[in-house]
Amino acid sequence: MVTLESRRPSNLIAVQRLNYCPFQLSTSFKERLRFSHRNRPIPRFLFLDQPSQVYFPPEREIAANMTVNDLKEDDRSAVKRMFQYVFEAVEAASLGFQVILTEHADIDEEWYQSAVVERWRSGLKLVPADWPSLGNTQ
Repeated sequence: MVTLESRRPSNLIAVQRLNYCPFQLSTSFKERLRFSHRNRPIPRFLFLDQPSQVYFPPEREIAANMTVNDLKEDDRSAVKRMFQYVFEAVEAASLGFQVILTEHADIDEEWYQSAVVERWRSGLKLVPADWPSLGNTQ
């Protein structure tokens, strides 16, 4: 395990995350594919939770109301390239590999839109508010 401690302002940390995001994605895919090709016991899926967040400002109130279209052109292109890489990596894997992606960014491209399974908006949530009480019979 690696632990990093930073005494820098949060905007510098966000820049670091931005710089490492492509590296982290490619490393995650390559390690899983390498082990899969060798029939090692590693899950053949990768769960990605909002990888585009590094392109949004750190202020929660502002970022919550932003869409991909609100980003600068360079950032919007980077988000699109990142998702294209994910799609291409899964297709190239051809080993039953799956990516589960939770994301606020909504790319207006057919290849992206056709992969969207659910949109959790307007009260619809991944974990419904009443879920904890559903199993409670007491």
